[in-house]
Amino acid sequence: MTSDMFEVGETVCVTSYGAFKGLRGTIRRVHSLAYTIDDEKPFLFYQVVLENASVKEPIWFQGEEIDTITL
Repeated sequence: MTSDMFEVGETVCVTSYGAFKGLRGTIRRVHSLAYTIDDEKPFLFYQVVLENASVKEPIWFQGEEIDTITL
């Protein structure tokens, strides 16, 4: 897993434990919460449209819960 910022339109895989683990999706929105300390990276959330999921609405994930898909 990586803490780098993903971009809108990027294809990712859900790596967190739960109902969506292993599903692929496309990032639709990115939201960050900035820390007050300049040294810290922002806390990132990604809205992902999942492929082959029973839920059709985009789902929000923390940056640590998704990873890039390497081919």
